Amino acid sequence: MFDVIVCLSVTKWVHLNWGDCGIKKLFKKMYQSIRPGGKLILECQHWKSYARRKKLTPNIYKNYREIQIHPDEFPRYLMTMGFEDWKTLGVPYHNHKGFRRPIWMFSKPAQSETSLSQSSSSNCNPSSQQSPLSQPGLENKEK
Repeated sequence: MFDVIVCLSVTKWVHLNWGDCGIKKLFKKMYQSIRPGGKLILECQHWKSYARRKKLTPNIYKNYREIQIHPDEFPRYLMTMGFEDWKTLGVPYHNHKGFRRPIWMFSKPAQSETSLSQSSSSNCNPSSQQSPLSQPGLENKEK
């Protein structure tokens, strides 16, 4: 269990590689790993930046087209998981506008329940999500 988890510039890559199911699993794992009264510090890439990377692989393109939970909806989603409040800590200045992203802090209740709400795991079947290494063309040729 951790007092604080810091997650910066990671969510887009989890989201693109494993879709909504991957981001839900990431959030669930972080929530479960934070002790009651602990904090999650989260910085997410803007949805607009996803489009620039959507054609890296066929799997990423498929996931991009199927994403339903956009980054600006992450705070609302995290609140349904059990975090009791959240606030924006700030938006760091950077020469490139794409790096000017809000840094959010979510608080887990001091008396946290052990189970998460239904929304945190709905429609996440691990067998339906391909690993990036299982994409056509990336399999091990030495078999």
